[in-house]
Amino acid sequence: MLSRVYLQQSGTSMLRLKDDGDIRYISLPQRTAVINTFFNGSKPLASDIYQNFRLLDRPIGNTRWELIFNQVSEKANQDIDLNSISDITLYIYYTDFTKEN
Repeated sequence: MLSRVYLQQSGTSMLRLKDDGDIRYISLPQRTAVINTFFNGSKPLASDIYQNFRLLDRPIGNTRWELIFNQVSEKANQDIDLNSISDITLYIYYTDFTKEN
């Protein structure tokens, strides 16, 4: 079984500057990642199908994250019974590229 969800990031992020430790607040344009899902731990397709790099290099700490499950126009979601879903787990892999070696 396969479905798709949309993960939107918008709002304000906070960045701490390396040199003086000052905090800056930034608002980046909204960006949406289309994510292929899997159910009950079973991944019937190749692992790279489930990876998405659309939010790469964006702050993870953000004031607004929205998870959208579209059953109206997304064909992959039309056979999903929303009442049968009891929990959702998002796997987010984050790399701190500002850390010095």
